[in-house]
Amino acid sequence: MDKKLYDKRKKPDCKKEQQRKEIFSTYSELCPQKPQDNRLSGLEIGNKKTGKSGRIYDKILVWNIPPKITCPGASDWCSTHCYNADARKDVYTIDRWCENLWDFHFRSSELKDKIENQINEATGRCAVRLHSSGDFFSEEYIDFWKDIILEFPKVSFWGYTRTWNVPCLKNNVNELMNLNNMQLFASYDTTMAASIPTIPKSLVFDTRENLFEYAVKHTDSIICPEQYGRVESCADCGLCMKKTNKDVLFQLH
Repeated sequence: MDKKLYDKRKKPDCKKEQQRKEIFSTYSELCPQKPQDNRLSGLEIGNKKTGKSGRIYDKILVWNIPPKITCPGASDWCSTHCYNADARKDVYTIDRWCENLWDFHFRSSELKDKIENQINEATGRCAVRLHSSGDFFSEEYIDFWKDIILEFPKVSFWGYTRTWNVPCLKNNVNELMNLNNMQLFASYDTTMAASIPTIPKSLVFDTRENLFEYAVKHTDSIICPEQYGRVESCADCGLCMKKTNKDVLFQLH
């Protein structure tokens, strides 16, 4: 193990995990929320992890919807470790994400136009992160994003999903994964009943030691460089945006 590596984010302690579990349980009550001022937000500028711009990408955009109610493939693991189960409303803007979900359900054409305009306005190399919060929850929603991704072949789209584990949506997810400019990883943990996916996986480990033990045995896997301070952000890295058959490894935070 490289002793020079440092963890940019602390592993959550028992108190934090309990807080997440309690907050996550309340998310069953979330629902689409009409914007009070009728605004149409669309994509957000990149967050602290993805970065807003960097060495590899000039512009990072992010799309989020509320967690849990849009996560049909969520596992028992998610109930304790969902990092969106956080009381900091200035960082985890749940209300806005509920508005995004309302926009999809009730004015998807306008939302699509808004998103396409935002991408068109991005200069230089652009990447779009789908779902720092939320997941692919329906065939119509997957098709919505499929159309946008196909519209922008020079833009990189990436994300991590548990919907591969939902039988009625599995084929739709596979169609997304096969798009040339979409890199989609199958989020997996040992609490999931389904067999381990053969597609590229996103794996989260509770300790650095366990992560590196897996990496030694699976030498073709990718350890997230951002998490250990090797790069400033995803915009400086780009590994998850490139088409790959490799697993990507993260440490719990």
